Amino acid sequence: MSVEKKFQENVEKRALVAESVFFASFIAGLNSFGILNQAVVNLASRRSGKHLAHFAELANFSDADRATGANWSALKKFEKAIEILKRVMPISKDIETKEKNGEILVSIRNSTCKFCPKGVGEAELQGTLCPFPSLLESFSNELWESEDIQLIKERAKPIMKKDGDWCIFRYRAKKDSE
Repeated sequence: MSVEKKFQENVEKRALVAESVFFASFIAGLNSFGILNQAVVNLASRRSGKHLAHFAELANFSDADRATGANWSALKKFEKAIEILKRVMPISKDIETKEKNGEILVSIRNSTCKFCPKGVGEAELQGTLCPFPSLLESFSNELWESEDIQLIKERAKPIMKKDGDWCIFRYRAKKDSE
């Protein structure tokens, strides 16, 4: 199969738009020069998450939603934040959130992710350059003006786990009584 045909199929399968292709291939390009790693992507993603939260407020997040959500649990706020982010910036048609053993697991289907540096940007790398683990954390916390969500990071372990076609990130939610 030609490179052009493979790219066309990827665009159709993922429903890519120019912004997705730009972002993913830009990140892949920076990686190819050896000036990018997951730690740097995490720092930049935190900043981007905050800016996207401000954009979401301007675009479709009303004061009424904020007032209603003030009494929600951290988990419900996080789920609502992800729902809002998906409307503002469609990441993938398949994103799932569930609670398991006191952790919040967010799963994004890799084959439909529109911003994957590997799948869209064709990055040649062993690990990951995924912007979403830190972006989701900062987006939710900025949106709700809280620090309720914390990405689980463990020394010498990747922050993203692959399970088949799913990329999985783990978070802790601040207890409502804290």
